[in-house]
Amino acid sequence: MRGDTLVFTRPLGIKRNAVVLPKGYELISCNFPSQVLQQDDGRVAISFWNSTPSEAALTLRAKPVRNLPAGKSSMASRLGERAYQDVTPQSEIVVFRFAAVKTGESIRLRMFETYTDAERYKLVGDELVWDRSFGRPANAVVLPAGWVLTNSSIPATVSTMSDGRVRLDFVNPRPDEIGVLITARRR
Repeated sequence: MRGDTLVFTRPLGIKRNAVVLPKGYELISCNFPSQVLQQDDGRVAISFWNSTPSEAALTLRAKPVRNLPAGKSSMASRLGERAYQDVTPQSEIVVFRFAAVKTGESIRLRMFETYTDAERYKLVGDELVWDRSFGRPANAVVLPAGWVLTNSSIPATVSTMSDGRVRLDFVNPRPDEIGVLITARRR
């Protein structure tokens, strides 16, 4: 504990792992791309799949939150732990092909977009649901002020902005889109 903040710092060599926060805590930052999955009892699990050749230097920070309702998300049927091993190494393969950069050439692209799409983010009861695909390599979502992150179907780094809002940063190394489903509840 550092003041009222729970800090978990540990290099984890295990490729698939999860940390479950104590009941009554919200995740305020996570430095390694991770899924966030609210458990039926209201606790928040942070699950990751370390695809790097070294240990994941994981640092999680969490703070107490009042009145966060327990129970399944309205989107629970669409949320599964991606780090859970459910196929054999022989059953699936993914190949990425990229055009080679020519000798003496380089390319750099930086893009910035803001999406407005009322059909993709809405309130379902008391739960904020954000459901959108990303095709760009780097994307960020900032939750509205006063909302606690309860689920993120795709691994993301999580941080808290200076104004207290929660920010999720997603990296998409794939050539196709990633379907991101985020839920949040009021503090």
